[in-house]
Amino acid sequence: MLEGFIEGGRQDVVNIDDLEYGKSITDPCMDWDQTAATLRHLAQAVERRRAAG
Repeated sequence: MLEGFIEGGRQDVVNIDDLEYGKSITDPCMDWDQTAATLRHLAQAVERRRAAG
């Protein structure tokens, strides 16, 4: 499974006031740019597959 979020990676909740906005506190995530690139790549693969067949 792939997960995307605004910022990549994850962070521990040590002090709630120090959390970085847009970064997961659960699972490591891809950042926004990597998520968009992955979705474009998958869409292109679907287009090629449909054209082939």
